[in-house]
Amino acid sequence: MTKRAKLLISLFLTGVLATLSISFSYAADEQIESFYSEIEVNTDGTIEVKETIQYNFQDLPNKHGIYRYLDYKRENQEGKKYVLSTTVLSVTDENGNSYQYDESKKGDYIRLKIGNPDKTITGIHTYIINYEVSGAFTYFSDHDEFYWNINGTEWPVPIKKVEGDVTLPGSIPSNKIQVVCYEGSYGSSYKTCSTYIGDNDARAVSSRAFSSGENLSIAVSFPKGYVSELKAKRDTSGFLEIIFMILVVIFGLFWYIFVPLKVFQNWNKDRKNTKQKQRIVAAWFQPPEFARKKFTPAETGLVLDKITDHKEVTATLIDLAQRGYLKIIQEKKNKFKFEKLKEFKTGGNIEKYEVTLLEGIFGDSKEADLKKLKNSASFHTKIKEFQKQLEEKVMDMMMFEKKPSSVDANNILLGVAGFFIPNPFLIFTALALGRKSAKRTDTGIEKYSEAKSLLNFLKSQDEQLDFQAKNQMFFEKLLPYATVFGVEDVWAKRFSDLKFKPSDWYEGDLSNAAMYTAFSRSFGSSVRTATGPTSTTSSSGFSSGFSGGGGFSGGGGGGGGGGSW
Repeated sequence: MTKRAKLLISLFLTGVLATLSISFSYAADEQIESFYSEIEVNTDGTIEVKETIQYNFQDLPNKHGIYRYLDYKRENQEGKKYVLSTTVLSVTDENGNSYQYDESKKGDYIRLKIGNPDKTITGIHTYIINYEVSGAFTYFSDHDEFYWNINGTEWPVPIKKVEGDVTLPGSIPSNKIQVVCYEGSYGSSYKTCSTYIGDNDARAVSSRAFSSGENLSIAVSFPKGYVSELKAKRDTSGFLEIIFMILVVIFGLFWYIFVPLKVFQNWNKDRKNTKQKQRIVAAWFQPPEFARKKFTPAETGLVLDKITDHKEVTATLIDLAQRGYLKIIQEKKNKFKFEKLKEFKTGGNIEKYEVTLLEGIFGDSKEADLKKLKNSASFHTKIKEFQKQLEEKVMDMMMFEKKPSSVDANNILLGVAGFFIPNPFLIFTALALGRKSAKRTDTGIEKYSEAKSLLNFLKSQDEQLDFQAKNQMFFEKLLPYATVFGVEDVWAKRFSDLKFKPSDWYEGDLSNAAMYTAFSRSFGSSVRTATGPTSTTSSSGFSSGFSGGGGFSGGGGGGGGGGSW
């Protein structure tokens, strides 16, 4: 055998052994068996993401779970960063059992540390992560677009298969939907992945196993009018931007001082007038009255803080349930349904704004799902009517000289004018004080004092009545008022030793005060989500995910990465 032949055989055997060595090493390392993302697009411009990650830990020692880094910031073509509002809803296994996890922010990511530090695991485990995102869309003049990184480029382990499924709202024909995908490391424009289009549905699937740092991105284009414009907010956390804003505020102090001081003077005058004439006591446990009729929780809340928001809605629903108009049914955490118990007409024992709220919830039905109301345009219209009618009722009782919403609108106009003048101090003063500048009448100050006294009683742990901690009826009577004030947790602590009997107005577990606290938090959060605004904003400079806009892997929103620990 010649030396040349021996050399070739030697090189061949070395290559074979090296390949086998790499294969065995790869087999021994952890990897993701599959990464499947289901994305549901809501009409209000939000998305709900469900990620199913099958993670193979092999037989590696001292493993407890995984990290998941959710990228909640997005950079446009101009290099400006925008924040995608991201809320983690749940982390479970394939059987719906909740995982222990810690949530924190690290740089541009929300970090989820999933697993039990006191328990080690091996083999394949499934992690299902549900979260909601606002600001994930790009709005063009002739179409809307969803551009999303499915798994992200920050995974240090290989992934065998990646798939993303996007479900659109309404009834969009497949010929009106366009989809493109990219796979590879960050910046890759390879379209070797597969795409599928159906009615209201678009999907992308990776063509091969991914190495560490590779990602699948999907861009879906569809006609305008199916989702509200809910754009991402500008990220102002950068140091230079903060310095710039401070300099602008300082500069504004020397310009256009009169108008800002006038706004401040209006607010300060009401504050001083209220302080001089108020008569607040510590143990007043009755709501205000007008014409021998007690204020509802919503009226009391508006008189106190001049604001109508989700707390008025939550408190009104609990109050109406206690009065027998509906039953609140809690099937599980953050999942509520309503059952209509009797007809409601304006007059007598029910206010016009309360009827409007009930009409918005039930319509012609006898049951309603709180979560589904979030995407109901008619419900959001009724919420606005509820707020308007509530304020009109309080004005009829002569609580304010002008409507708080009108004062707020005027101050917003002044703040907007400050952008064009420009006058940052005016912007800050007008927008910060807003409704707070609304002046109370003498009657309004009197009722404010009574509302404030009730608040002091509800939140104070120093003075208690002898009978209150033994009286469930007394607790439930004031619960809607504690809710509208935001002190329901403190109020419930007074009744920590009381065992509660089942209530007619609620179906679920309310056996003790702690359960009431959990219910109030969960119900309030769900109402806040359902009544959240759907806003329209202008373009933020994001490019298209399609070829004309320079799409690539990692160029959309979302993504991030992860690892094990």
